[in-house]
Amino acid sequence: MTFPRCTFCTLLAHEQGLQMSRLVMVSGGAPSPLEPQPCHIFCLPVCLLDCISPMLVKCFLRRAFSTRAQLSTVENMHKSFNVPAHVLRGTMVGQVWHEGDEGYHTEIEVPTLLIHGRQDGLVPLQDEYGMEEALPYCHLDVIEDVSHMVMMECPDKVNQLIHDFILQDSEELFSQKHVNRSPSRASLKSTSKAIPAHLLTS
Repeated sequence: MTFPRCTFCTLLAHEQGLQMSRLVMVSGGAPSPLEPQPCHIFCLPVCLLDCISPMLVKCFLRRAFSTRAQLSTVENMHKSFNVPAHVLRGTMVGQVWHEGDEGYHTEIEVPTLLIHGRQDGLVPLQDEYGMEEALPYCHLDVIEDVSHMVMMECPDKVNQLIHDFILQDSEELFSQKHVNRSPSRASLKSTSKAIPAHLLTS
């Protein structure tokens, strides 16, 4: 079994929340379980995946970066995805996590920052709104003109958002309004919750 980075973060926050004071997820997606796909390109034999893996990587990069991304950034990312076909297959097929539904995410009491690129071609912004709705104490920042690899396209902006979030007072994290939400989404989450005591001392 393998976990995408944000899924692993939510698992830790749910199971070990008393040991965490902040949670940051970038380009994470919807609060939904990871289910095995009955018929998927990564179910192909390794020998076939090895033949088409260069094409798969190029397709991924085309959707993961905005048209404004610097060529050097894309080239470096291409190198990082130069992995053997059997590793790629095992990583993709092994992403199974039945427990991670929306109800599971609503039990996470760690203040969370979500960062998402407006032009993300892999994770729809609507999925990120769904995650924002599911997490009780959450704020979503959408960055314009970048795609899925937002941390590589504008690292200074992402670092500043994370820096400000970490330094933010715990009381403020629980009381602040989610200014990015439309009235229709905000109304879905009007019920207030008590602030966990261990987080007020963080």
